[in-house]
Amino acid sequence: MLMLLFLLLWGSVGESFSENGGPYKICINGDWTGELRCLKPCVVTTETMSEHNVTLRFRNHNKLYAVHDESIQFRCSAGTTQSGTSGMRRRCNDGVLHVPTCM
Repeated sequence: MLMLLFLLLWGSVGESFSENGGPYKICINGDWTGELRCLKPCVVTTETMSEHNVTLRFRNHNKLYAVHDESIQFRCSAGTTQSGTSGMRRRCNDGVLHVPTCM
């Protein structure tokens, strides 16, 4: 006798999180299909920007966070120049955003 077990897992992500995959996973006879993953936002503190001698490129943006795959643009603080060649626009990747440094 064939017995079929079907279970649906549904979830939603928080307001500042991003969703990767569908909003559900399905389990049929112990095998999960579908993808449900919450991707973390990136948070940049004023302390971190001060340590790296950078500010936000656009002064009218006080937004210190970015959702997954969103970019934040920085500029060097007055009297400093960029250290390295990575650029001043950085993209959030699942909670990780590398802040550029100016010296």
